[in-house]
Amino acid sequence: MVLINVFAVIACSVFAQSEDLIIELDKAKEYGYLQFDNPKGSVNLNGYDGSMIIVTGTPRFKDKSDVEQGSYRKISQPRFLLTAEEKENNVLLICESYGNTIDFDIKVPLMM
Repeated sequence: MVLINVFAVIACSVFAQSEDLIIELDKAKEYGYLQFDNPKGSVNLNGYDGSMIIVTGTPRFKDKSDVEQGSYRKISQPRFLLTAEEKENNVLLICESYGNTIDFDIKVPLMM
């Protein structure tokens, strides 16, 4: 499989650090499959009228090291790593959660 161009957008909030992954498909109007093994957490899968796979991962619990103290905030290591491989509309989604519980919302094109 070939590692594809993936646009990652990281959004931070006070309680959780989410990561969005947008996967462009080679042939958006053709069928394919998505393989994903989430080591710990939930997966919510929905179809939509689009041409890309949109994945949002959010840690379920707040990281204790992310607590703000006075006028500073400790920056911790990433809570999880999300990558994807795509070949001919067949997508392998890989999550390295480092023992954290990560919940995922995945939107796939209705034709996939």
